[in-house]
Amino acid sequence: MRPLAAVLIMKYQDRLLLEVRAPNISQPGEVCFPGGKVEAGESTLAAVVRESCEELGLSPQDFEVKVPLMRLTHPRPIEVYFTEISMVTYHKINPAPAEVEEIFWLPLSWLKAHPVEIFDLAQTKNLPTTLQGYLKNYPLLSGYVKTWEYKGRLIWGLTAQIIQNFLRNEGIKYDKR
Repeated sequence: MRPLAAVLIMKYQDRLLLEVRAPNISQPGEVCFPGGKVEAGESTLAAVVRESCEELGLSPQDFEVKVPLMRLTHPRPIEVYFTEISMVTYHKINPAPAEVEEIFWLPLSWLKAHPVEIFDLAQTKNLPTTLQGYLKNYPLLSGYVKTWEYKGRLIWGLTAQIIQNFLRNEGIKYDKR
C-alpha cells in the first residue's frame, strides 16, 4: 500500500526536532515530526521535503533527506525519513505559525533514561488528562498507547512509535519497561 503521509526525523547533535501543532489545524496541540500528507502525483520524498520546508521555514537546500528510514502503518501507511542537520540549518528554522505552535528538541539522552509509559485506552480513568483530550479527535482508537511526557508535552501514538523504531534502528538502548 502506498504511503499517504511522510514525516522527517531531524537530528541535531543528540536531539530530535519535534513540533507542537498549531491550534487552528487538525490534531491541535499534539506533538509530531515535520511532515504531512502526500498529494496526488507526489512522491513521499517530495512530500516530506515540501511539508518540512513549509512548516519550518526552510528551503530544500537546507538539508539532505536520506532514503526512507522506515515504513509504518498506524492506522494509515506512513513513510519516515531521516536527516542530520547542520548548525546553519538549525539557525534557519523559523516555524510557520499557521501550522506550528512551537518546536522543541528532545534529547536522545533523556529518552534513554525515561521509560515509555503504556496505557490501556479502555481504562479511561487512568489516562493522562492531556491524552484524554487528544483522544476526542480519534473516537475509534482502542488497545494500548505508548507515551512519554517531556517538559509538560505529551508524546504519544504514532510519534512515540516512530521514536521507538528510530531508537531501535540506531541501536540506541533505552528503558522500555
